Amino acid sequence: MLVIPAQAGIHARGTAIPLDPPSQAKGEEKRAALGFPTPFRRKGVAAKRRGDVVSAMRILVTGANGQVGHELLRALAEARMGQPQSHPPHRAARAFAFAPPFASEGGGKACDAAVAHPLPEEGGRAAGAGGCTPPREIIPATRSGRLEGGTSCEAIDLADFDGLTKVLDRIAPNLIINAAAYTAVDRAEDEPELAQRVNGDALGVLGAWAKQNGARVVHYSTDYVFDGRATRPYRETDATHPVSVYGRSKLAGEDALRDSGARHLIFRTAWVYAARGNNFLRTMLRLGAERDALRVVDDQIGAPTPARLIAEVTAQAIAQWSTPPSTGRGGATANARAAPMRSIGGMPTLDGTYHLVASGQTSWCGFARAIFEKATSSRASRAFASLRPSQAEGDDSHPLAAEGGRAQRGGMLPRLPRVEAIGTADYPTKAKRPAFSVLDTTKLRAAFGIDLPDWQTALDEVIGELAGLN
Repeated sequence: MLVIPAQAGIHARGTAIPLDPPSQAKGEEKRAALGFPTPFRRKGVAAKRRGDVVSAMRILVTGANGQVGHELLRALAEARMGQPQSHPPHRAARAFAFAPPFASEGGGKACDAAVAHPLPEEGGRAAGAGGCTPPREIIPATRSGRLEGGTSCEAIDLADFDGLTKVLDRIAPNLIINAAAYTAVDRAEDEPELAQRVNGDALGVLGAWAKQNGARVVHYSTDYVFDGRATRPYRETDATHPVSVYGRSKLAGEDALRDSGARHLIFRTAWVYAARGNNFLRTMLRLGAERDALRVVDDQIGAPTPARLIAEVTAQAIAQWSTPPSTGRGGATANARAAPMRSIGGMPTLDGTYHLVASGQTSWCGFARAIFEKATSSRASRAFASLRPSQAEGDDSHPLAAEGGRAQRGGMLPRLPRVEAIGTADYPTKAKRPAFSVLDTTKLRAAFGIDLPDWQTALDEVIGELAGLN
């Protein structure tokens, strides 16, 4: 079976860049010594919910080295500055490339870093003193406490509940974006307790802390919560029925977060890939450079979705989520009738579960063929030069059978590899995958006013990025 287990491409370890020096982990004393504004010192974290002037909003991003975590840091940093992104965004994302997350009510001016409000109470204002946009402190976290380049960051292991709670108490984030997960689909069959602890029980810990301290949580889930027997794209309200340990652990995490009572957004995504990390795209490029022919599963259907698209949509969604619906930016107000909102304390809210994938659908075999066709064009041939086996290690989560073999010469393929379609039964794996993973994104598009690109259009941009064209 040819399936990406990393439903949001996220691992507790992987790459990113620090965004706000010095990080909170260095301590507030060092901040003051270097001339940075001193954060508001809370008596317990509940103090940040009062109407007083408080510190810059703290956004904790777990799994900052993973595919989605890495892109989140970039999307949040660029949107935070209210500037165009440093790359041409996905066509669907162009509408919100300039929209800074957590805008003030009425779209106010930028604040001095020491004067700001965190996220509002239910129905409250998001603005700081003078109705200005709250500045943000983006805090990356990985399991190792190191980013890919070796820079230190916060260390968070979702399997260590005591340690997780202590870090949350110390950082006191206003928003937790959980981009970390146990993603080894097949290995989870042998490690069900660990998968459940990281993907399931840890979300109860995050949710309970957020509820107690007035914070919010953004979490990523997966198409694996469904059994894949549907004949139309899955809606958020469709019955779940995971068929693997991994899928059951992710569904348990969704339920734990909802049951905690914390304000939350859950984004279910699928078939995630990026120009970096271990994923189906990079595996195909590496194998295509080495082999004349590949056999790829053709009876599993889904929508390949770039991590960058997920991150950019997340940034837009949290921008609207933090703005009162009566004054929201387009999506939360104009689309309220199209996508009925939940109500908290008598106020409508965008809280809930959404499906976030690119438009259209294909099989893994169709995806592989599209990758080769686009990547062997004259504009993208340089992509292969960066995919030497030492840099793009094989990932056994993308099982393939292949014939023949030829080493890559000069960083280019002499011709397209031949891709033979096979069935799931021809390549059995330990964990069962859903045969149909297409997710209906109507609710997301209506609630937030977002148009999602076709999967092939999105692939063009990632191939271009990989080739150094974007």
